[in-house]
Amino acid sequence: MPKNPAKRAKEYARLQASLAAPAAGPKPAAPKKHKRRRLTDGLIGVSSLAVLTIYGLGYARTNNANGEGLAVTNIPPARTPVPTRVAPGTTPAPTLLAGTFHDGTYTAVGSSRHGDIEATVVVSGGKIVSAKVTSCDTRYPCSDVNALVSEVVTHQDSPIHYISGATDSSKAYTQAVQKALAEARP
Repeated sequence: MPKNPAKRAKEYARLQASLAAPAAGPKPAAPKKHKRRRLTDGLIGVSSLAVLTIYGLGYARTNNANGEGLAVTNIPPARTPVPTRVAPGTTPAPTLLAGTFHDGTYTAVGSSRHGDIEATVVVSGGKIVSAKVTSCDTRYPCSDVNALVSEVVTHQDSPIHYISGATDSSKAYTQAVQKALAEARP
């Protein structure tokens, strides 16, 4: 019941009239409040679906801590050879193919907000033969980035994935490998 005495009296009269009316009559039309409520419920449903879809797509594109997943989150641009001009009557200097490196052992450090990771990359015969984490000063275990270590040898380049739950450590390791490979490139 309304608190205002005039409204309360009006509501009381309406209730009295509805009780006195015969029960077999047509029902009054539903108030428009229900239509607005259905519209609101529909908007909530559509919004929830949109949020869940976006969340699901992000989840599907992320690796778990074991490196398993569908994520390709950081793809470097393709390296294409740059054509060089050669003066007439001279022979061009031999060039190394893209992806070949100077032989040696290269070490570099990558940083993150959780600490530093040092990576060592070994190149033999112009190819990466091993990559490993040689020092780990992060507050999380470096075993979290082990899945990225084999990726360096497989792809003959720095890792292109990040590990979910170890994103900053993944970035630090990738940065260390990129610095080491920059030294190894001709």
